[in-house]
Amino acid sequence: MNNWKSPVQKYVLTSIISLTLLTAALFLLIYLMNWQSLPMMLLIAYVSCILINQMIFSILFKYAHQKQLEKYTITDSLTGGLNETGFAMAYKHAAAAIQPDSCAVIFIHMQNFRLINENFSINTGNEILKQISHGLNQTISDDEFTARVNGDQFYLFFHEGNQALIHARLHHLTKTLLSMMPAYIQSYIKLEIGVCVIDDPALPVEIIQARAHAACKFNQGAECAFYDAVILKQMNCEQELNLLFDKAIKNHDFLVYLQPKINLAKQQLGGAEALIRWQIPQAGLLSPAEFMPLFERNGKIRQLDLYMFEQVCIIMRKWILQGKELIPVSVNLSRQHFYEADFLYTFDAIAEKYQIPRNFLEFELTESIFLNPDQIHLVKNGILKMHELGFKCSLDDFGSGYSSLGLLKEFEVDALKLDRIFFLDIENKKAKDVIGCLIDLAKKLHVAIVAEGIEDIQ
Repeated sequence: MNNWKSPVQKYVLTSIISLTLLTAALFLLIYLMNWQSLPMMLLIAYVSCILINQMIFSILFKYAHQKQLEKYTITDSLTGGLNETGFAMAYKHAAAAIQPDSCAVIFIHMQNFRLINENFSINTGNEILKQISHGLNQTISDDEFTARVNGDQFYLFFHEGNQALIHARLHHLTKTLLSMMPAYIQSYIKLEIGVCVIDDPALPVEIIQARAHAACKFNQGAECAFYDAVILKQMNCEQELNLLFDKAIKNHDFLVYLQPKINLAKQQLGGAEALIRWQIPQAGLLSPAEFMPLFERNGKIRQLDLYMFEQVCIIMRKWILQGKELIPVSVNLSRQHFYEADFLYTFDAIAEKYQIPRNFLEFELTESIFLNPDQIHLVKNGILKMHELGFKCSLDDFGSGYSSLGLLKEFEVDALKLDRIFFLDIENKKAKDVIGCLIDLAKKLHVAIVAEGIEDIQ
């Protein structure tokens, strides 16, 4: 109602003034024209006042309605601050008066914010977002502004271009925000921050925001990351790899290498793991670290997993036709698949196409899949379905996380692949004792053990 208060007051005041002036004017006109009919005088005055006041009210109503719509357009309904549209408008106004490298746009992402909603409530999460918005506004000056976008993400506009000073301000900002949170919430608050110092104020705000977002995405663990030429090069590289992906699948540029698994007890080949490399004519052979994280982010990893699985089945079919003995082969499986309930039937259809016994095919799941609270029930159901269809399942990088032993209790895996960190200092007695305990535990759980990264006979 406060938005209407000023227009209504103006309407009432204007109505009184216009009614008084109009009545006086009409009486003067009637007097000068020597009209004698009082009823006619009153009627003309009454009708005129109604028409004029109706016109005034219409104008004021339209004005108030327009202002209300403008406010809704640029205001975040939850925090009452700016939304993304409001931030763009404020930036356009500010950019007209700033110099190159004198200001910055900051992108802030609250990592794993969904855990607050899940562990407490959506209302609690909303209150936290309000507090963060309030805290951000408290730490900026009058010529700076902030906005909430996409749920748990915020943008800031700083009148500061020096990286060291920006870093210091953001460090203080982070501490201020944490101090505002209840103690039981503080452990859930982790901010990922990307910064773009504005070298060209004429650039569209969308480009500046994209750069700040990219700096956040490519952050290598720093408190905040600044957009620079290195990130630009990485973005261009990712764009090029994305464009090459479909053609690479079609031309079989993704190559399968089988890394042997040696059965120490029998001193013979016990299985293999399918490794991927990308043969690019212009760039040579790329390791998975150079493209897998990208395809994990954009979802193409699912298509690549299916491609790799089929290539393995093709290889195993050749072994069968050549009369060679089959060995179990493990293939990596991304977490992305588990969001699709029936994804395993596609893999099963490929295995059926090449007539590969399912017990010779094993899916390797990285430990991070099991630690994602969004996927726990999905992964459990997925492993059960794997066993129903006859596939094997192993836990990759066992020991690289913090909840590995708990995973053994919760998930029915067939094998553990011990992370190579266990074997970097193999001569150390404590390292040997830890490995021995893990082997004993695996035996009691009837789970096979695979040691990663061992290439020499000790």
